Amino acid sequence: HFPGYAKNADTHTDSSYDTRSLEQLQNDLTPFKAGIEAGADLVMFAHNVMSEIDADNPASLSPKLHEILTKDLGFSGLAITDDLSMSSISEYYHGAHPATVQAVLAGNNLLIVTDYKTAFNEIKEAVESGVITEAQINYALVPVLALKIEKGLFKQ
Repeated sequence: HFPGYAKNADTHTDSSYDTRSLEQLQNDLTPFKAGIEAGADLVMFAHNVMSEIDADNPASLSPKLHEILTKDLGFSGLAITDDLSMSSISEYYHGAHPATVQAVLAGNNLLIVTDYKTAFNEIKEAVESGVITEAQINYALVPVLALKIEKGLFKQ
């Protein structure tokens, strides 16, 4: 659960606000740094709102937190959300876009969703309306396909 849970509330049933700064998060980032150095393929984002970094979005929907993972920590694998039907999102997130759309805009490659038909339609509508570009979809998709090929999950 990037960038770490610490003593935060359970985001399955509640919203969670973490007031630590990026400097204060360094201990929580240690296992992620080790995983990146070891070649981790995936990192799952938590739904904690890191209020000192991005007060408007939970980590899973935050471009700023994705940037910390990719640019600051050098992660080049796949970013995945925790389940977007968890209460921290379904009951407490009220962004400009549906959580599924914000998750793509933030930089996630994979989304965990319970209602995949609604999720698909929300993303499709966002692409059709220009909120999400085809380039953003391709940017998210190509690494997923590459990893599947690398792991032998389907033939080229």
